[in-house]
Amino acid sequence: MNYAIPRGRISHPVRTEIFDFFHAAISPKENQSVLTQFETKAADYIGASQAVFFPFARTSLIAILEISELPVGSRILMPTITIKPILDVVKHFGLEPILVDVDVRSGCWDLSSLESALRKNPSVALITYLFGVVPNLDEILPKLRAKDLILIEDFSQAFGSRYRGKSLGTLGDFSFCSTSSTKTLDTYGGALVFAQESEYLDKLKQWRNKLKQPKKSTLLKKIFKNLIRNIATNKLVFSILTFPLILLFNAKMNAEVGKFTGKRPQNPIYKIPELWLEAPLSFQAKVGLRELQLQNIKDQRKIAIAARYISELKTVGPRGAGFGLSVYWQFISIETSAVKFRRHLNSHGIDCATTSLVNLSTLKEYGFNLDLPYTKLLYDNGVYLPCYHQLTDQEQTRIIQCVRNFYAQ
Repeated sequence: MNYAIPRGRISHPVRTEIFDFFHAAISPKENQSVLTQFETKAADYIGASQAVFFPFARTSLIAILEISELPVGSRILMPTITIKPILDVVKHFGLEPILVDVDVRSGCWDLSSLESALRKNPSVALITYLFGVVPNLDEILPKLRAKDLILIEDFSQAFGSRYRGKSLGTLGDFSFCSTSSTKTLDTYGGALVFAQESEYLDKLKQWRNKLKQPKKSTLLKKIFKNLIRNIATNKLVFSILTFPLILLFNAKMNAEVGKFTGKRPQNPIYKIPELWLEAPLSFQAKVGLRELQLQNIKDQRKIAIAARYISELKTVGPRGAGFGLSVYWQFISIETSAVKFRRHLNSHGIDCATTSLVNLSTLKEYGFNLDLPYTKLLYDNGVYLPCYHQLTDQEQTRIIQCVRNFYAQ
């Protein structure tokens, strides 16, 4: 039997998540030493001096911007494709976002668009490494450093990726990395924050320590949601139930079910939700310690899968620079006929998706209605090919052959 291939898988095995659910339910009181151990191990893993564990990536940015004490109206360079809460945080501080178009070859900033944006004298640059791809930082970093601005790295999709021997996340003044569900390092929610200066690290830790303790039920809901996704993408369950339901929905709605984790809300948030200001739990840190031990094996597997796609397929999309090591969180193929491409893969039992992130440049509610051709191309026509560590060699061969057949038509 040829099982259907899901677009993605949860990082943890199902049995591990079942154990985690019950263990979290009966876990003892908070253990600060476990939190500290995780922060130390995470920092060691990427070669940073220290880390601070936060509840969300968006909360990390709140803390970074608050301790930076930027004047209202300061300009911040931003990616066009990211999670919308990042924009909500920027607006919360009264900063002016300057959106920079993407380079479809890397998923990061287009140099011409970046040069134009830098002429507006920004105070901050938030650089985001999409899909785990290392962009041409030899060209980008000198332009940013010449402006003497605060450089913040969002490497949520690029944990483990390296540039000239240095981990992404260690190149700027600050950095943060989401450790939520579906990310490379999954701790059932959370984020790791790093800073170059020890003074700022201390401030970040003090800021985090003032967050209120969450209810245990919040964590249990996150684990349960992960578990449902995990079971739904199990080979047998996905082939018999989940994938047929996706195809049925496609046919009924005459549309494609394709956002990687569903469609995200796009309305503005005028007040920071209380959930964003709840502290992470030491149980999540314990999970993080366990997962870090497995991280390199998973990373090497994804690197090998992406390398095979690159060598055996002539697809176009964000690819890593030669001097970097890209740990592909997703492998993107930009297709002129994206709908036909996805339907072809679906017809051969291969699920695929487009990004669940938001194209900020089209959010009219935030005052944006920009014509950014490269962002539009990547956002609308970039299709994820399955690229996760559980993908077998046989499944990779099926995907490669299916893509080749599509191009041969």
